[in-house]
Amino acid sequence: MKANELPVFIELNDQETSTWTHIWAFHSGIHSRLDSRLKKEAGLSHVEYLVLYNLARAGGRRLRMSDLAQACHMTLSHFSRVITRLELQGMVARMPDSVDGRSTLAEITEQGSALLALASPGFVSEVRSMVFDHLEPEESAALGNAMRKLATAAVERRN
Repeated sequence: MKANELPVFIELNDQETSTWTHIWAFHSGIHSRLDSRLKKEAGLSHVEYLVLYNLARAGGRRLRMSDLAQACHMTLSHFSRVITRLELQGMVARMPDSVDGRSTLAEITEQGSALLALASPGFVSEVRSMVFDHLEPEESAALGNAMRKLATAAVERRN
């Protein structure tokens, strides 16, 4: 390369750029709105809500920590900080796994369940207003299929 030449960078094509720009704008917007609403109404962050939600839906209302981190799409280090905050607030409890002594379980507490019940109407309302109110049922199904493929690919690349 000559001294006065700028390095060439690789770009997405126009369709890819448009799609990626919209994905990023949506992701940033919904994450910000959910965080704001959950903080205002229940004092929770979006990721804290996801932890409580996944525990509440789990059999026995508990999960192995590694499975919970994966269900919430968090790295183990980020997850560890979130679960510690929730534990200090009395929302979750950690306990040894009686089946696999090497594992630790997280369980939602009564206090965590009450907070989830307080937060869930606002969460559901916000998701519906930002996503499902703008899509026909067929579009929602198609988007769900496309996002499932992308989420699966992202998880596979992470592992």
